Amino acid sequence: MSIIVRTTVALLFSCTLELCGCTSNSVKTDPLKYVVQVVGDGVPGDCPHNGITRQYPLNRAQGQSMWKGAEVAYIHSPVWTDLREIVALRGCDDEGVSVGSEMAASQIRLNPETIAVIGHATSGTTRSAAAIYASANIPVLMPIATSPNVFFDPSSGDRLQNLFRLPPSDDRAQAPAVAYTAINILKSRRIYLVRDISEDAPEYSGPLFKRIQQLIGSNKIDDIEVNRKTPSIHEVAQNVFDQDADLVIFVGYGTTANVILSDIQVEYSRFKRKPPPILLTDGCKIVDLNVGSLLVYVTFPVPDSHKLPCDTEDMAIFNEQVPQPKSYELYGYDAMVILGKALNSCLRTSSLSRECVQNALSGGSPLEGACLTYSFSAGDNSRSSIYLYRARASGPDSADYEQIRVVTPDDWHLLKGQ
Repeated sequence: MSIIVRTTVALLFSCTLELCGCTSNSVKTDPLKYVVQVVGDGVPGDCPHNGITRQYPLNRAQGQSMWKGAEVAYIHSPVWTDLREIVALRGCDDEGVSVGSEMAASQIRLNPETIAVIGHATSGTTRSAAAIYASANIPVLMPIATSPNVFFDPSSGDRLQNLFRLPPSDDRAQAPAVAYTAINILKSRRIYLVRDISEDAPEYSGPLFKRIQQLIGSNKIDDIEVNRKTPSIHEVAQNVFDQDADLVIFVGYGTTANVILSDIQVEYSRFKRKPPPILLTDGCKIVDLNVGSLLVYVTFPVPDSHKLPCDTEDMAIFNEQVPQPKSYELYGYDAMVILGKALNSCLRTSSLSRECVQNALSGGSPLEGACLTYSFSAGDNSRSSIYLYRARASGPDSADYEQIRVVTPDDWHLLKGQ
């Protein structure tokens, strides 16, 4: 791409962004550089907020994984070979709390160089920021947020049109997969259901918990809401023991799950009884999960990349650069690949803009990542499954994950009420 062409594209892009309603008095130091901003808890890089701090690392591992995948794609994917001349990649840690995500989004929307956002690392922080990005027509690709609520403006309730989610929605996919696993695979009939309501967890855990409740029906013996900052969380292990549960389903984040897993191991070891299996939702697939000797399963929307039957250049790059993916690296990588293809398409039509990117993503045509195919309908990916992993201790406070099954829509439909 010649300097003249790139300069012309840059000028067109700058004008387009002004028309999008994003105003700023800042002067760009490099007129050929525009920005894809990756935002989330644990993402490295300076974040434009006022130093928000929090006591617990809510979802740091997943945010770091999202960033790793995006960074590898930006540096190595052939889709980005020419784009790196005009588009920069930047990271931003929103500290995993809604106020941090709002402050970051408010600053990012004012930057006329921002062409798209990838993030955030939780459903709560994503929802808090999404409407702010929408006010400047900034498209947002979501590799992690799975709550059905993220598409709706918290203030007006209006459905936002600038969001594109790679994993499936919890109510449509993960909840049926959890229920199917519990009833049809693990054959559980005495299920103790736990919901995480710790800081920033309610947005994620609420709809998922409610739908799982509906689907497991009379197989549930009891349920409880817990906050890891309150003493009541330590009641879970004793309740599970006293009620002789044959399965614990936990809906929430790994930081909270670790407290419960530890308590269950202690409670059952006191009486030399075998604890029941634990089934965790996708917010718990973290490297430092405290599995111990427990039988632990995790439902997760991302497959093990080494089990995908692909021979694409991007898949080879991903497996070489991320040899042991633990979490959302693949969706971070695919978000960058899909976005890169949208930007290249816009460049070919000489209309590089946020609006063009959004139209390219929402056109309904299949979009190819490294291996997986995405098709967005009203922002949700209609091509998706849920994967069942077995978690095993790999150290005193660490875990490895083995994909043992794909739970498909055909399985979900075997559940009553589906």
